[in-house]
Amino acid sequence: MRRRGFSLIELTMVLLIAGIVAGAVVVRLHDPMRRAELADVLDRTAHLDRLTRTAARRHDKALRLVVDLTAGEIRQTDTNGEQGLDPLKLPSRWRIERLIVSGRVVRSGSVSIACSRTGRTPSYAMLVTGPGDRSRWLLLAGLTGRRVEKESEEDVRAILAAAGLRPDAR
Repeated sequence: MRRRGFSLIELTMVLLIAGIVAGAVVVRLHDPMRRAELADVLDRTAHLDRLTRTAARRHDKALRLVVDLTAGEIRQTDTNGEQGLDPLKLPSRWRIERLIVSGRVVRSGSVSIACSRTGRTPSYAMLVTGPGDRSRWLLLAGLTGRRVEKESEEDVRAILAAAGLRPDAR
């Protein structure tokens, strides 16, 4: 006599195997997802810098980028402090750990980066850190707005020193 359907043991085994495969997929995709999230945070930060430079040139008006390391937020303001674009809020698990600008190393609080009417800022670098100690330095050239990403603080300091900017403290 033929039996119809599956036994409870067979169904349990199929579910167990499916669970193991799903777990393996999650583990396998975890690191690439974090890398993609870091790339997105850096892209959005560089994009806000670029938008601020463009707006300053277009409107012939000095602007500022205000980086709040404590709140994990970057916003554009004019010289009177009025906000321009919507602020960039970093995802909750990400933070700006350090900012090097005008020879200063800042680890907390808020820093204002001036953007001239011609779209020039001082060169600056920020260390963005996220889950799993994933971090990357983002350097933005003051004259051109060119973006460079580095993993090593020594590389960042060498680039800033070659540009004539020597950060005062580690």
